[in-house]
Amino acid sequence: MLKFCVNIVKLSDTFFSFSPYDNRWSKTMVGYGSEDTHFVVELTYNYGITSYEKGNDFLGLTIRSKEAIERAKAQGWPLKEEHGLHVLEAPGGYKFQLINEPQPTHKGGIHCLHS
Repeated sequence: MLKFCVNIVKLSDTFFSFSPYDNRWSKTMVGYGSEDTHFVVELTYNYGITSYEKGNDFLGLTIRSKEAIERAKAQGWPLKEEHGLHVLEAPGGYKFQLINEPQPTHKGGIHCLHS
């Protein structure tokens, strides 16, 4: 299993559905298949935590998915274009670069992690 965890400060800042665990934290997994066989991003919300200091070790993800671009536009998320890529900035400040190509069907659409 290969995954990367991103902490979320406000559940209302995301459109993902979270599952609560022991009323201390909630999480959701985002990917292109089962976490047993695909790379996934784990989004975690810790109850009672109101801020995180953004480090310099993780800068963002590049995802190959024209479908994600279409969904972001439909949801009204602001997209910028930088160097031929669509860039979406998450509420925590992390950047997601989207490649405007159909997402792969034979493997996950994660192109690379930026650190």
